[in-house]
Amino acid sequence: MGANILTKYIGEEGTMCALQCAVAVCCPFDIKVSSAAINESNMLNNHVFQPAVMGTLMRAIKRASHLQVDPKWNLNVEQIHGATRLLELEEHLMVKIGGYHDVNEYYEQSSSVNHVDNIEVPFLAINSLDDRITPPRGIPIDKFMTNPNIALALVPHGGHLGFLTGIPPKIWFIRPIEEFVSAIVR
Repeated sequence: MGANILTKYIGEEGTMCALQCAVAVCCPFDIKVSSAAINESNMLNNHVFQPAVMGTLMRAIKRASHLQVDPKWNLNVEQIHGATRLLELEEHLMVKIGGYHDVNEYYEQSSSVNHVDNIEVPFLAINSLDDRITPPRGIPIDKFMTNPNIALALVPHGGHLGFLTGIPPKIWFIRPIEEFVSAIVR
């Protein structure tokens, strides 16, 4: 989600963006598409992605349990603690604290896809065609074709943050990111 937040920020800021450039790896540009992909019931999601994501989020919620909750959020703590899938947590927590009408409004308002065409700083996105969390159907390829400030490296393999090459395996995307940023901030 960090890649989406960064992308949305630089698009919202446009010419006022304080950054000289930005890079996003495996950006879930359209959160509705990504949420549908990660909430799809299959072996990988049910036994790897959902448990990993939910474990991390539930630990963060537990660490924050001492904080005062704003009563206007009307949170049902039992529903939040009982959530087993990301969609449930989005419905019971994110929608309410964000003041959204429903999860669809949350997805629409939180997605960077709506801001990519307003990016004014050099921006590189690296995504993979076989990413099950940020599938290619959520990537605004048409906007990358029309905005001269942005570039998309859409590679056939890499999954979600698994861009490995060689033996022993090494992550390959670090070097292109270094070269991109170095070319901009000289």
